[in-house]
Amino acid sequence: MDSAVCSPAADSAFGPAVEGYRRSFDFTFAFESYFFSIVPSVLLLCFAPLRLKTLSRIRPKIQANAFKYVKLSVIAVLAILQLTLIGLFADSPQLQAWKPATAASVLSFASSIAVLTLSYMEHSRSLRPSMLLNAYLFITTIFDAATLRTLWLLTPFSPRIRNIFTVAFVIKAVVLLLEARGKRNYVKTEQNKSPEDFSGLYGQALLSWLNALVWKGARHLLKPEDLYDISEDVASERLSKRFAEEWERQSKTGPADLKKVIFQLLKRPILVPIVPRLALLALTLCQPLLLKRLLDYLNNSDTESVNIGYGIIGAYLIVYVGLATTSAIYWHRHYRFLSMLRGTLITAVYGKAINLSTVEKDNKASLTLMSTDVERTIRGLIDLHEMWANIFQVAVVTWLIEIELGAACVGPVIIALAATATTICSILGSIKAIKLAGLNARVSNLLRRSRVTELDAANRFRTLSAVSVAIGNVPQLIAPVLTFAIYIGISSKGHHTLDTTRMFTSLALILLASEPLFLLIGGLIELRSAIGCFARLETFLHSESRNDTRTLISPHSNHNQARDKTMLAGSDAIVMHNASFGWKEGSPTTIKEISLRVHTSNLVMVTGPVACGKSTLLKGLLGETPLSKGRVELSSSNIAYCEQTAWLMNASIQRNIINFSEFDSEFYSSVIRACDLDSDLEVLQKGDATVVGSKGFALSGGQKQRIALARAVYARCSIIILDDVFSQLDLSTQSIIFERLLGPQ
Repeated sequence: MDSAVCSPAADSAFGPAVEGYRRSFDFTFAFESYFFSIVPSVLLLCFAPLRLKTLSRIRPKIQANAFKYVKLSVIAVLAILQLTLIGLFADSPQLQAWKPATAASVLSFASSIAVLTLSYMEHSRSLRPSMLLNAYLFITTIFDAATLRTLWLLTPFSPRIRNIFTVAFVIKAVVLLLEARGKRNYVKTEQNKSPEDFSGLYGQALLSWLNALVWKGARHLLKPEDLYDISEDVASERLSKRFAEEWERQSKTGPADLKKVIFQLLKRPILVPIVPRLALLALTLCQPLLLKRLLDYLNNSDTESVNIGYGIIGAYLIVYVGLATTSAIYWHRHYRFLSMLRGTLITAVYGKAINLSTVEKDNKASLTLMSTDVERTIRGLIDLHEMWANIFQVAVVTWLIEIELGAACVGPVIIALAATATTICSILGSIKAIKLAGLNARVSNLLRRSRVTELDAANRFRTLSAVSVAIGNVPQLIAPVLTFAIYIGISSKGHHTLDTTRMFTSLALILLASEPLFLLIGGLIELRSAIGCFARLETFLHSESRNDTRTLISPHSNHNQARDKTMLAGSDAIVMHNASFGWKEGSPTTIKEISLRVHTSNLVMVTGPVACGKSTLLKGLLGETPLSKGRVELSSSNIAYCEQTAWLMNASIQRNIINFSEFDSEFYSSVIRACDLDSDLEVLQKGDATVVGSKGFALSGGQKQRIALARAVYARCSIIILDDVFSQLDLSTQSIIFERLLGPQ
């Protein structure tokens, strides 16, 4: 029986399919009410308050305009139509699936109110079209199309409900188009933002916001200025401030936990990829089920309706388009989280490194943490969501194999270095001194022993990796053979046959179970490595920070303490009273009970034999060494410092001298002459535009020292401290600079 007239009992049943009616190619009205209307509406009503709470914390970015009111008006019309449907269903209790249909209409009206509220907030407070609204409208529009087909095929049925539902469907499609429209044309103050900031659900699913960049790359080589600006929520500057606030908040109740701080800071970016990953998982599991249905259809093509074949084609289209789009959204969101995590960790380590106590400082350790450890952490977390998804996929697929092959489902399950780097960096950085001292052989032996130690330490890891890779590949190679062998052995006793449909369906399921097992084993190793790197990062962030015990007192202040002769007088720049310094708290002090007074506009020199504590004294003035006794008072914290070993950036000479100060051409020329750099710049082909290279390798030792000295002078600080800055210069250059820079003229 394949009648167009369907009995009320057939559509009131759960279904899901209507058998014998409507060409045997339709869902029951009750099933469509439950899953095509009630479930999406409940999900929207659950997520809408969370999104509204987030939007309420964001300041408005777009002013109200005509487009906003057009959207709200159309949504209001949709809500009125949904309210009308409630009344029509309530007045027709004799209709098929009356209870679920009435509940669906009530929830649809509530969802329309939620859409209206969300649209109002999203338009002004979000630059991109609402992901939640577009997802809900897109899915329910497709579902409503299926329901609308059922209503027009359903006889007898109320023509008023059918007509109102048709109009509501058209209005919802219009709302979908309006909500999908971008807002870039309505943003006047933020035109330089990345297209990613304005991309909605469809732009991110198709990655269309990258089109302009791809076309540029096709025409010419991309340059840094061709890249889009970084999104505000991904920018490290903003993340570092929030990280510091969260770290400080948790530190008040005890040692801060880096994992908890990161989760509180990046909670939303961590959790958002779960939704597209679940969709990707569901679509992946649909593939073997579709394959089974296709094989059944081909085996029974003589008796099956041709509409079933068209339905299978449409299902395959939905599944594979869905796989592509959900995969794009998932990885895009996940890589955004990883980028935010990388920027947060690097800035956190950098911020800690520049505030470390002198006794805790290890520049090479901080560089290793910012590069190697952060990168290993990111690499280990790439499969963060893949691990739980793979576990779930293996469990579901094993259950599906059990349905097909019984006990044979067990087949797939059965088959299922920083110290050395620091040493090398230290040696390479001192290679000249090593050669001059004749230490080649000893250093070579040191490197060889360090390498042997590294290989021994890595031996267990490499063995574990080899075994893990072997175990991970075995299921893909052995699982199909073993599974079918077990099935044949069991089925031979019961005289069951392995038909084509069962074999190919089971083979597809086995492959879906084997690949996640391999990825799961490999991901566990990377995750363990990431946890170790995370622990080292946390240990570093808990290192003791520099405690500045100096006192800053304005020379013009009129405190009562000014009567104390030991306090800073109006003409004093520095006063030390019975100050004792050391390089580690609790250890014997290097400088003991020293007192001195330095007047403003005075030149003071400290002399003494090697290793008598001159540098320790200067570091004490900078607040870099612990003050165990006495006090240090300064008229200003604005101090310029140039030490014995020049530090230069990998930038031009001018950039190294000016640094972050404003450029003053007249004063700049005076500094160049005072530091005797004018003759050097004349020799260099690019003059002061010459890039000095890493650690200034393109310059001589004297040139590097004079550039560092010029930077300290150009800073124009009220206090300047120079620590043996002439050590790299010859006598004639020393005399010239001393006369020009420190002489009476």
